[in-house]
Amino acid sequence: RRSYVLAGTFTILVAVNATMVGMYNSPVLVSSLRQTIIVSLILAGMTVVMSLDLNDLRKKEVRIQSLLKLSHEALLIHRDGVVLDCNQTFERLFKASLQEINKRGQTIWGFFPDLEDDFSLPSPYPGPKGEPAVLETTARDTDGNLFWVELRASEGSHIGSHITVLSIIDITDRVR
Repeated sequence: RRSYVLAGTFTILVAVNATMVGMYNSPVLVSSLRQTIIVSLILAGMTVVMSLDLNDLRKKEVRIQSLLKLSHEALLIHRDGVVLDCNQTFERLFKASLQEINKRGQTIWGFFPDLEDDFSLPSPYPGPKGEPAVLETTARDTDGNLFWVELRASEGSHIGSHITVLSIIDITDRVR
């Protein structure tokens, strides 16, 4: 939006300079007009490129969000325990929306009581079969109900920061 304002401002300057050149026909004003036109063209080009990049970014974000929603596993993305995102399956399983989690300042440790003391999570590094390590543990929903889950972790990078993605499957029926 700022680039649109800048481009509009420089367009007005071009019009003002063109009017002044027409009135006074000064070489300094002609040079000023030329520079203003060049800057306006550069800003217009940058505006187009930035809008294309933002549209591409929005499309990718929508695609990723739709993939998250389609997953049957509960997915949680966190950085150092702070919840960044989760899918609808996680929200249903733990009875809390992302907005509620963020409003309360709840970290992932509140959902996994057995992990609170040692902060241990399954290793994101492949086990013997090349799959992430799996941890069976209890989980706690926002009503305080405990249930068994299978937990897998994957590490990644998002905007230059380290993140962890947890994949959670309710295995309560299997454990009983």
